Amino acid sequence: MIEVIKDISSILSGVMVIIAFLGLVLKPTRQKVKKWIQEIVSQDTAEKIDELSKETFNKFDDLSKETTKKFDDLSLKLDQQNIKIDGLDNKSSVADQKILNHMQEIDARLNKLDTRVLENERDRIKAELSEYASKCARGMKIYPEEKLHIDEIYSKYTNQLHCNSTGSEFYHEIVKYYEHQDWLKS
Repeated sequence: MIEVIKDISSILSGVMVIIAFLGLVLKPTRQKVKKWIQEIVSQDTAEKIDELSKETFNKFDDLSKETTKKFDDLSLKLDQQNIKIDGLDNKSSVADQKILNHMQEIDARLNKLDTRVLENERDRIKAELSEYASKCARGMKIYPEEKLHIDEIYSKYTNQLHCNSTGSEFYHEIVKYYEHQDWLKS
């Protein structure tokens, strides 16, 4: 909207300059043409031309004044729009700051939640490995499908969660027990 008003005001400025220039250039030319016509044509015709000339000049002057008034009105409206936009910019920057603060709070919460989820997954895998190690200690069978599952969760435990220690101890006990099961060898 502001760009349109600026474009209109620049066009009106150009038109005003052209009109003013034509007025300056045409006035001496008009007087020369008037003298030439007065010499050729009778006094009556010269008066009519003079009257038409005055009418034309008056119309041109009125048009110039009207255009100037419209240009001033547009300039006033443009100033009012600029004031409104400045007010909106201030409100917008406050709202932007609030949104930014809210986004930072959300990021902090998500980071905390991610940490909790990873801790929960680590504890769940450790508990599952502990359960299988307990089965081994009681001498229960561990089937190949269970061994594959144990390998998968241990891989996640070490590679993705970057954990070691207790879960690794359970895993090594399970692997050692699984490899020494008598029923697998037969």
